[in-house]
Amino acid sequence: MNISLNSLLALFVAAIAIVAYDWRSIKDTRTKIAYLVLFGSGFTLAVALLVYPELPGPSDLLRPILAPAAKLLLK
Repeated sequence: MNISLNSLLALFVAAIAIVAYDWRSIKDTRTKIAYLVLFGSGFTLAVALLVYPELPGPSDLLRPILAPAAKLLLK
């Protein structure tokens, strides 16, 4: 776990700046909740990838599922 505190701080500052910029333009409460849920999940994933860069990506997770279908389609 080789993490730079500067990169973590830069990630936090960027996240706060993005939310502060977008928050003013969101009027509906339900939209704000959806925005926070999606942004929070993306931010959590970004921190996890910063701390553990060896985590598999989405394509690594889907490859075993879609490989048999690809073999059938590409015959």
